[in-house]
Amino acid sequence: MKNTGNISKIICIIIMIILMAGVLSTVSAETDTGQPTAVTEQAVQTSVKVDPPKLKVGSAKSRQVTLKWNKIKGATHYQIYHKKGKNKWKKLKTFSASKTKYTKKKLSMKMTYSYKIRAKVNGVWTSFSPKVKKIKVKGKYKQPSMYGSNLSGKELRKVRDRVANFVNKNQTWRLSQAEKAELAAQYVSRSIKYNDRNRTKYYNTAYGGLIRKKGVCSAFMRSYKALADGMGLKCKCIHTNVNFSAHQWCHVKVEGTWYVLETQSGTWMGKVSKPDRNSDDLFENYYVMKR
Repeated sequence: MKNTGNISKIICIIIMIILMAGVLSTVSAETDTGQPTAVTEQAVQTSVKVDPPKLKVGSAKSRQVTLKWNKIKGATHYQIYHKKGKNKWKKLKTFSASKTKYTKKKLSMKMTYSYKIRAKVNGVWTSFSPKVKKIKVKGKYKQPSMYGSNLSGKELRKVRDRVANFVNKNQTWRLSQAEKAELAAQYVSRSIKYNDRNRTKYYNTAYGGLIRKKGVCSAFMRSYKALADGMGLKCKCIHTNVNFSAHQWCHVKVEGTWYVLETQSGTWMGKVSKPDRNSDDLFENYYVMKR
């Protein structure tokens, strides 16, 4: 009977060892999709209370994006996941602890890409950061273009790249229509310098405004139009001749209402019932430019 009791104790000890080994292996396991298991998440919360890196778009072009993130103390690796459109998340790349940026090239101009990052600290992956997006840029870049009828294909591509950088660095997909409209208005009015001297072929184009940072009122208007198109805002280019003095500005549709924007100063002048009527507009004898 004594021997039987000892054998029972030994069996119980062996069973406990087996169960403990199973728990430990589960804690270190990950799913095939790269997502931590429920046990792993609990381990992260209790033993590695570290926030994930903060991911942002450092710069962008029509077909590439540069991602940047902050260093996490004690991290040995960083891992970026991505997805195309509405597809599933996939692991893009794993980086050493010294890396804080990555450039992804050869992207499709017609696709939106999403990215998120996590860090490995003390052998355990943190949760993922909030996602950032490299969104496709809308616009009319075929010659002749509203952004400048005399611009070459190469010059229009540079305009499109500048718009892509603005849209993605500011992550405008997160903004309301009103926030988008105001962001572009302030950018155009503050970054472009009015200059009607030494005129070149660019002085009244979006290339002059967004690339060379100088031009006349039409450069402000066309630059705003390019940014608005890139963000998906409805925008009309307006031209007027009053007392033989030409001027140009924009009508912008925000939350269902058309507004008059003096693009040169970034000032909202009031509402207009329709973008092609002047009965309730500040200016007279204008027409909507079309292309």
